[in-house]
Amino acid sequence: MFDVPLEEKLTNSWSAVLPVEERRWNVGLLVGPSGAGKTTLARALWPGRLVEAHAWGDRAPVDDFPKGMSIKDIVGLLTAVGLSSPPAWLRPYKTLSNGEASRASMARALAEQDGLVVVDKFTSVMDRQVAKVASHAVAKAVRRSGRQLVAVTCHYDVFDWLQPDWVYDVAAGSFAWRRVQPRPGRPDPKLLRRVLRKHGFLPEERQPEPDPQAESALRWLEAAFATDARVGDPPRPRGA
Repeated sequence: MFDVPLEEKLTNSWSAVLPVEERRWNVGLLVGPSGAGKTTLARALWPGRLVEAHAWGDRAPVDDFPKGMSIKDIVGLLTAVGLSSPPAWLRPYKTLSNGEASRASMARALAEQDGLVVVDKFTSVMDRQVAKVASHAVAKAVRRSGRQLVAVTCHYDVFDWLQPDWVYDVAAGSFAWRRVQPRPGRPDPKLLRRVLRKHGFLPEERQPEPDPQAESALRWLEAAFATDARVGDPPRPRGA
């Protein structure tokens, strides 16, 4: 087209070194801006492992999990990735919020694939605060089960909450091993105790309007026990 010689057409190429076989790990992060080549790199490194989208029917999400899985196992997996709302398990997938749908898809990916799971566009359609909570819940579930997850995303804000064992920044061409750090942004213990007294242990109608500090602490607490909900029991806040 446009009489441009074939040899003069623009091409992109990547050279990446990810020494992920050198150590044991559970969670990896492949991050970079849109168009940087993350998905292409993930396909080349882990053929057949990249999860991009699922086909969902008009029934409840629990009906689209692999045949042979018990309802107990399905609900346990949904809860483990932070989708612990029974109404969300029973509504058609198309009625779920972006955050709920993404977590349902994550649970299904873990159900359908053994061992390593590579998730493209990780948390891309989620509200960013929800994305942080979901990242923590998913990473916790993967580590508990001894699985491996590679999150492929353009969002750098999930880094502290996903707590990956290694990170490859596609734009910078840099790879780094890292240690799992304590959950970021832990509020002061006195603030946590105050928030629990006024918001965690009182009926909703008796709870005061949270100030900015309390609201931030409440979000931290949501992440802290996002995966601890059990079927039939509401999550119980831990004392600080």
